[in-house]
Amino acid sequence: MKQLTHLSLFSGVGGLDLAAHWAGFETVGFCEFADYPHDILAKRFPDVPIWRDIRTLTGGDFYERTGRRTVDVVSGGFPCQPFSVAGKRKGKDDDRYLWPEMCRVIAELRPSWVVGENVAGLLSMVEPVGEPKLVSATPTLETGAEIRVYDQMECYTLGGILQDVENLGYAVRLFVFPACGVGANHRRDRIAIVAHANRK
Repeated sequence: MKQLTHLSLFSGVGGLDLAAHWAGFETVGFCEFADYPHDILAKRFPDVPIWRDIRTLTGGDFYERTGRRTVDVVSGGFPCQPFSVAGKRKGKDDDRYLWPEMCRVIAELRPSWVVGENVAGLLSMVEPVGEPKLVSATPTLETGAEIRVYDQMECYTLGGILQDVENLGYAVRLFVFPACGVGANHRRDRIAIVAHANRK
């Protein structure tokens, strides 16, 4: 039986990767920026290459370091700070908005499966689209200065992410899992994006 392979992005200390290992997957690469998790991964998986910055993980470099052109599964909990209700919710204006880099890696490696994970705040995150349009300009009675009202289209950030995956040729589904659904004593919803390549 063929050994299933896995590339882990935004790996943290490798909790998901230990689960993948227990399920029979061979994790052939990690990508983790922070020092402490990076050191934990190096200790737990000493023979597996680790990329420090996702912006340096390319298809060519992946092949050079692993001898592989692709993997069965790419997974990643791309940074949640741009979407979390506990933060400023800057979305694409946050320098930690790294979904485009994960999308690029998927496009270059073309795995059979993609699994993305993030906070529930992503469900309600909206972003402006295009330039604001002037709706009205009304002079005030006192000074005659104009009060201008602008309108701007918005779209859900998550909708754009799902569209990105579909545009790469994947069928994609979204799941919401509460922590209490797996035995925790609190709700704390998380979302999972699961996609499979549409190949004939």
